[in-house]
Amino acid sequence: MAKRNTWALVGWGVVWAVVLWFCGLFLAGFIAGAMNPASPGAAGQRAGATLAFPLLLLSAFLSALLVYLAILPGTRRRKATGPSADLEALERLGALHRSGVLSDDEFASQKAAVLSRGR
Repeated sequence: MAKRNTWALVGWGVVWAVVLWFCGLFLAGFIAGAMNPASPGAAGQRAGATLAFPLLLLSAFLSALLVYLAILPGTRRRKATGPSADLEALERLGALHRSGVLSDDEFASQKAAVLSRGR
């Protein structure tokens, strides 16, 4: 598999942490305002002030976890292409052939397919 760029992942992690944090603050303020119809603005501001730091920590943790698991957009691994991918495929085929999973004919046909793909 192709390696993922560490700095790009850090950047995506920060972006998604901020997005999750703002969504959490908005939702907390909206719920607090809906629960206090007499002064929804003040209730939303109190909820935002009270929950800002805990929501920031939660969103940072959740973002780091989702980036590590490559679930969020921008964090997925790309398939390797080029000579290194062909070499890895040939090594895997050789290991399967040596272990007896692939017969001689299957190995030869799969090897030919990998080699023709590289041209």
